[in-house]
Parts: sequence; C-alpha cells; structure tokens
Amino acid sequence: MISVIIPIYRVEKYISACICSVMGQNYRDFEVILVDDGSPDSSAQIAEDLLKADGTVSYRIAHTENRGVSAARNAGLAMATGEYVIMVDSDDVLSPDFLQEFADMMRYHPNLDIYSCGFSVVDENSWQTFATDGTDVELFVWSQAQEMFLNRMLRFLLPTLLLRRSFLEDRNIRFDEAVRYSEDVQFIWRCLAYNRNLICHSYKRLYNYILHAGSTMTASGITKIATCFEGLQRLLEDVEEQLCPGVKKQLAMRTYLSVLHGATKMMDRKTFCQLYQQAKCKPYIQAQAKNGGLLVRMVANCLLISKTAGYLIMRKF
Repeated sequence: MISVIIPIYRVEKYISACICSVMGQNYRDFEVILVDDGSPDSSAQIAEDLLKADGTVSYRIAHTENRGVSAARNAGLAMATGEYVIMVDSDDVLSPDFLQEFADMMRYHPNLDIYSCGFSVVDENSWQTFATDGTDVELFVWSQAQEMFLNRMLRFLLPTLLLRRSFLEDRNIRFDEAVRYSEDVQFIWRCLAYNRNLICHSYKRLYNYILHAGSTMTASGITKIATCFEGLQRLLEDVEEQLCPGVKKQLAMRTYLSVLHGATKMMDRKTFCQLYQQAKCKPYIQAQAKNGGLLVRMVANCLLISKTAGYLIMRKF
C-alpha cells in the first residue's frame, strides 16, 4: 500500500482539484493522510468533505498548530502505514495514471527504496494538460543519481518521489523543520545520500506542479531563504560522508548559487544584496568562480565584482 501525505495550508482555491485528482487514481491500493497545518481557512474541511462523500478512499486527518510544511510532512510520515510514502502538494494535480506508474515500476523493479517520475511546471490556468511525452523507465546507481541531480541532468521533485517507508525510518530521514525555503531539496539530498540501491525513474510527466501567487517559489523573503543556508550546514554535517566525491566537493557552492539565482526572481535588487551579505555567500561564490563551468564562472565573477551586475544577469536566466 502507498500512503499519500498531503499537508494543507491556505489552499481553498486549489484543494478540490488536488483531492479530486487523488480520488481519481486508477491504482487503488493507497491511503490518504491529510495534515492540516493550522490553516485558518476551510481548506482541510473541503478536503475531508470530498473524501467522505466519495467513500472509496481510506483517509485520516490530523489537525496541528501552524509549524510549517516540513513539520506537517513529518507528522504525516509518523501517521503513515503504507509500505511506501509519497508527499503530494495540496495545490497540485495528479494524472489518473500517477500512482499506477509507480505500481508498474515496483512490479518490474521490486525492492528498491526510491522511485520517481517526471513532472510539468504549469500556471494555474493550464493544470488540465499533462505532458507525457517521455515513456522510458531508467535505472540509476546511487552515485550516478547524485551526480545527475547535482548537475540538473535528472530532475527530482519531492511530490514525484515514491519512498520506501522503512528506508526513511531505518536512517531517521526527516525534514529539517527549521528550514522554510528549499526544504524539499534538502530532504531529497538526505534520501540520495543514504540510498545505496538502484533508483528507478520514469520519464512520463504525470504530475502538474502549479505555480500561483502563493507558491513558495513566488513568495519568499530574506528570513525564509536564510534558513536554507543554515539548514545546508546541518545537511552537510549529516550526510557529507555519504556523498560521492564530486558531489561532496560541489554541493555547498552549487546550492548557494542556485538559491541566489532563485532569489533574483522573487526579490528586488536591494533586498537581494541584503540577503547576499546576511547569508555570507561570498566564499561560496568565490569557489564557483574558480571551479564552475564557463557560464557559472561568468555569473560568479560578476557577483564578486558587482552584486547588482550579478543580480541583473541571473534574472535573465
């Protein structure tokens, strides 16, 4: 059985589409775990009403005080009873074949700890379109998966990762609840670091990650983003010896530049410069200026010469 964990917070406009897409799965051996993260609106009630009215899906709901999505996901993991877990965002939409694809991968490639599939990033007006142009399924050894994820040759998204629950329990893999930005990426790195099995990936894009005004990607400030840098240090203390050499050398500097790149899409120049100073980014950008690829070295050197110039250049990519 698969446990589908859904944290809920202020998603009244989107929760119905998400829950309906979960209830419409062709694969039926799953349970739904709703975690109401102290949402002040009716999101959790809407979700529960839909599941109750449908009556075909086993579900449980937990109501907690608002502590953030990481704490909500950890609460959902503690409630899960399935052999595998998957964490769906409450404002996204699944293809009817989403869980079936994982079931097929498990049948042909059993006893793995991590399975994944493709996804599409769409705006809230085009969520009904699923791009399933890739059909191949590929297996990766653990070190290859780490290197490909670092170099963005393989895109892992948290809600499209099916994880063996005993794997998470045995290695005490949980979300860092102090991290409020890019917490999902740090969780993925913990999984990739401790995994020593093959990873099975389907290139079918069966999950729609929906961007809207309230998305974390479009609504983050200095305080929230700074927690990512703080969490990175804890992550490295935890998993550094589990990383393959190339990833161990590059992860910190790549993360700093990647987070700064994302910040340019959400911040004005002045706020970006404040973040750069507050997070003490300079040593990591200096390392990228020496060791990165051609484009990365160019951007890093621009940042070192002028934060404003670096900001303007990164906004274009």
